[in-house]
Parts: sequence; C-alpha cells; structure tokens
Amino acid sequence: TRDLFSLETIDTRDIIPCLVLFSRPHGISIPVVEYETVLIVATSFSITTLLSYLCKLIYSY
Repeated sequence: TRDLFSLETIDTRDIIPCLVLFSRPHGISIPVVEYETVLIVATSFSITTLLSYLCKLIYSY
C-alpha cells in the first residue's frame, strides 16, 4: 500500500468535497434524507440499529 501511495499524484481539481459520518446506536439522529448518497454498512445484528435510517430513506423518497 505504501508503494502504491507513493506513486499517486493528486490533482486538487479532481477532489470532490464530501461529508463522512460515523454513527453508533446511541446519540442524536443523523438527517440522512438531506444527502444525495448514503452508504450503510452493517454486520450481523447491528442492522437492527440502522433500520430507522433505512425507513427514513425509503419513505422520504
């Protein structure tokens, strides 16, 4: 990975601004309906904590 990274040239014109949020099953709700693209990753039983976000996305579409 280090070798590949050293070969990478970064052109600042190609950088796309983005927002990344990490959420856990506690705390405040994230306004997921305000974003154009949402990627949800869950494993095993953690999917149950994300169901409310999925419902918001589906019903607001």
